[in-house]
Parts: sequence; C-alpha cells; structure tokens
Amino acid sequence: MHIRIVSLNLRIALCLTVLCALPFLMTCRTQAAERQTLRGHVPAAVGNLAPVGRLDGAKRMNLALALPPRDPVGLTNLLRDLYNPSSPRFRQFITPQQFTEQDFRALITFAQTNGLKVTAMHPNRVILDVEGTVSDIEKIFHVTLRTYQHPSETRTFYSPDVEPSHDAPVPLLSISGLDNFSIPRPHLKEQPAANPDVPDATPNAGSGPGGAYTAGDFRAAYVPGGNGAHGRWAERGTAAVRRLLFE
Repeated sequence: MHIRIVSLNLRIALCLTVLCALPFLMTCRTQAAERQTLRGHVPAAVGNLAPVGRLDGAKRMNLALALPPRDPVGLTNLLRDLYNPSSPRFRQFITPQQFTEQDFRALITFAQTNGLKVTAMHPNRVILDVEGTVSDIEKIFHVTLRTYQHPSETRTFYSPDVEPSHDAPVPLLSISGLDNFSIPRPHLKEQPAANPDVPDATPNAGSGPGGAYTAGDFRAAYVPGGNGAHGRWAERGTAAVRRLLFE
C-alpha cells in the first residue's frame, strides 16, 4: 500500500510539473517559430519581369545588416532626461555600445552560427557587415536570388524573388546588398577646359611655387579690404548689399 501511495504521488508530481512547464514550452515554441518579414527589399520592377536565371550558389556576397532602435520610447525619454537639469540622468551620457551592445552581440552570434563571416563592426553598433555565399544567404533569409533583364539599362540585375524574412533573436531594420537594381553612380561630369587651345593650363598668377594660389591670394582677392581687384570688388559688393538691406 505504501509503495502504491508513493507511486501515485510521483505521478501527480510529474503531472503538475508538466502542467507548470507547459506555458513556458508553448511560449518558447511560439518564439522559435516567429519569423520577421522585412518590406521594401524587392524592386518594384521585379513584379513585371520574368527571371532569366539564378545567382550561382557558390558566389560570395556582402551584406549590411541594420538594427532598429531597441526601445524607441525609452530612447525618447532618455534624450529628454539627458537635457533636463532636474532629471537625475541629466548629462549622464551613454556610449553606443551601452545602448545597443546586447542586440548587436546577438546579431553577430546569429550571423556566425548561420555561416556568415563578419567583415566589419561599426562604432554605432547598429550596422553589421557580413559576407557569405548565395546559398547560405538564401537559406538564412528564405529567398531565392534570381537574375532579371533590367527594364531601362542594357544589363541584368539580381534580386530576391520575395521579401526576405529571418529567424534571428533580434529584429532587423533592413538588409542592404540583396539586389543591384540601382547601381550608385557619381554625378560629377567632366567639363571642357575654358581655353581648348591650352588643355593643360596651370595657374601662374599666384604667389606660391610655380604660380600656384595660396590662402593669402584668395584672401586678397575676395575678402573685403584685400589689395586685389576682387578684394576691392568685394568691398563694393558688401556696400551694395548693405544699401539694399538697410537703406
């Protein structure tokens, strides 16, 4: 009889333990199954294009993973308190590492665990540069990187076929580098020389070596009170502005 009572008590204790742990297990399972989908990473033109290929899975890519502010409300309150003389946190500034280090380290661990190589860690602790193969990146972010004919340029571009999603323990703000639909180009344009007959013209009126201009030359030319003709022009221009504004 004593053995049966002990056995019954053990079964009851086991059932109570399972019941107590069930909410925790369900929460863990829900958190593990949660997946964040990021928006705005598929160019709008992709919706009207048919893929012409797919990136080589062995090709290596560079990405920049960006973290959002961890606690926007807390950050707003902190900024208010930092500049409020009556607050105990007045001028108690913190470093970027103190503000985002926990999420930043979690993101590093996630990237390395999934086969990505960390290539740069920025001081602001909200951007992490990583490198990895196309196959690993497709697996991590649940996308297929396909190639398309550019609608307005004579080239192909690559892009994810769907918006990326991930199972990282921290949210992401954005992922840069998943497509090359828009290629950065400089806006500088080469202008022809003022005198086409002298393409290699060099200054020869300055007081520096070889006739180069020095700071004193510019001061004399453009600062009111300078000895140069432009300096005298600057004085007249200043006087004209004064008359325009005050007379």
